[in-house]
Amino acid sequence: RNMIEEIVVTATYRDTNLMDTPISMSAVDADTLERLGAADLDGIFRFVPGLNLVSLGTSNNRLVVRGISSQTGEATFDVVGETVATYIDDTPVTSAAGAARAFTGSLFDMDRIEVLKGPQGTLFGEASQGGTIRYIYNKPDREALDYKIKAGFSTQDESDDSSYGTDGMVNMPLGENFAVRLAAFTDDQAGWIDKINVTPIEEDINSYKSTGGRLAARWWVNDQLTIQGSIFDVDI
Repeated sequence: RNMIEEIVVTATYRDTNLMDTPISMSAVDADTLERLGAADLDGIFRFVPGLNLVSLGTSNNRLVVRGISSQTGEATFDVVGETVATYIDDTPVTSAAGAARAFTGSLFDMDRIEVLKGPQGTLFGEASQGGTIRYIYNKPDREALDYKIKAGFSTQDESDDSSYGTDGMVNMPLGENFAVRLAAFTDDQAGWIDKINVTPIEEDINSYKSTGGRLAARWWVNDQLTIQGSIFDVDI
């Protein structure tokens, strides 16, 4: 008999069972992300009720929760505020460049994604009228050395190039009460759209490449206090 495992979330800034949390939300855990083979939010949004994503590439994404979205274009002179907030762990990373440039995250080495629906201003402040999306990454582990490598390759009709992606992670304990976790990725996606209505003709104009990484460090000061810091960088 198949059993649904308990999913612990932190949407209320404390550990609670998903089924007992008094918030309308969905959570996608690491096992589900692995089965779906999702590299970013574009790979899972169809499985989350009430969530929609309009994507034109890595840096062109519009998030919609329950039909609520800012009405703005991509031009920098008519930017309006976002209506769906995004967080990496507990740090807000909502785009300042407008609603059409939302962060959709690298899902490698992730513990879970939490999608909170409806106004979430009480807990998550500005830009959460429609909801909030939280990317919760795996934390440094002081118990053992661990590592993981993932690679993918694909070809596509009407494209002159191939697509590939690589991800890597290493977790290193440094003493009994300190550990660091480093994850890095590169994603090179081939395009298939040619611009032929103007000169010069450009081929595969929708190709893109992104690289990035995350470094997290955690210090177990004592039984009551743990300190963690992290750096996340993406180059598009």
